[in-house]
Amino acid sequence: MALDPAIEDLTAAIKEANGGRGVDVVLEMTGGRVTDQSLRALAPLGRLAFFGMASRDQPSPIELPNLLAHSSAVAGFWLPHAFTKPGLMERAWQELIAKVVDGSLRVIPGGDYPLSEARRGHEELRARRTIGKLTIDPSR
Repeated sequence: MALDPAIEDLTAAIKEANGGRGVDVVLEMTGGRVTDQSLRALAPLGRLAFFGMASRDQPSPIELPNLLAHSSAVAGFWLPHAFTKPGLMERAWQELIAKVVDGSLRVIPGGDYPLSEARRGHEELRARRTIGKLTIDPSR
């Protein structure tokens, strides 16, 4: 997987975006080098939640003794398991809606494509030329 040349060192970029400090949580679904570098960006007691491998590249194997250096934790997550816990999804949904309503969580629009240009939208997304959420409008 090729990282954007402007972000060759993702670990440094993550820490820079966090005021020069390691981060408490990383939600990671890319795999490969992105997972490896995200793990190195964790603060002491930081957690990495691994929920996909969009790049199809395997991350480096994690040596468990290496997690001790910063008391780091790595967890896998597969959404269907969340549906097996009564009330979990309902609570999460209520929290999400409350954050949208109070303005503490907002969607960053990334582009609106007519249905006739859905392929172009997917190509832009795959080529990493987009930021934010993309929508496809079937009425256009």
